[in-house]
Amino acid sequence: MATLPADDQTPVRQRLSAEDRRSAIIAAARVLFSHNGFRGTGTSDIAAAAGCSEPVIYKHFASKQALFAAVLEDSTRLMGERFAAAAAEGGDLFTAYLRFVRKLMGDPKVAEVARLRYLALTLSDDEQIRTSLSRMMSAWHDSVRVAVADGQSNGRIRSDADVETVSMLFLGLGLAAGFVGAVDGEGALACFPGHVDAFVDLLTPIQGGPDG
Repeated sequence: MATLPADDQTPVRQRLSAEDRRSAIIAAARVLFSHNGFRGTGTSDIAAAAGCSEPVIYKHFASKQALFAAVLEDSTRLMGERFAAAAAEGGDLFTAYLRFVRKLMGDPKVAEVARLRYLALTLSDDEQIRTSLSRMMSAWHDSVRVAVADGQSNGRIRSDADVETVSMLFLGLGLAAGFVGAVDGEGALACFPGHVDAFVDLLTPIQGGPDG
C-alpha cells in the first residue's frame, strides 16, 4: 500500500476550510504520485495521507486525473515561489536565476516536481494532464527566457548568444537533473551546480573581445 514518508504524514481528520482541505489533498497527492506513480497511488491512499475520506477528494476533484492535473498546476506555483524568493534576495534576474537553480539541488519538493514532470509525459493522452504539463513547461521556459535576456542586456551573457537557444539549454540541464536524481538518487545531483557554472562560463563575454 502506498504511504507517505514519515516526515510528510498529515494528522488525520483535521477540521479544515475547503481551501485548506484542497491544499492538503494536493500536497499529499504530490508526494504519493511522485514516489509511487499514478497507477501505484490510490485515492484511498491520498485520502488517508490528507486526513479525509475518499468522497471528500471527489468533492474537490472530478477524477484522479483531475487531481494529478491540479498537482501539476500547484507545482508550477511552487516553482514560481522558489524563483520569486531567489529574486527577492537582490541582484539582476540572471543572478537570481542562478541562485534559484543552485538552491533547487537537494530540495525534496523540487525532486518531487521533477519526477512528476516525467510521470506526466506518460499520462499526456489525458487532455487535462497534457494542458497542465504544457502550462508548467511554458511558465518555466518563460521565466528562464526573461532571466537569460536580462543577463544578455547587462553583459553577463555574450551578445551573439541566441536567447531562445540558451533558454532551452538551461531547461535541458534542469530536465537532466530530474532524470539523474530519479535514477541515481539525490546525491548524484551534487555535480550539477558545477555543470551550470561551466555552461555560464561558455556564455560569459571574453575579456578583450567585442563584449568584454
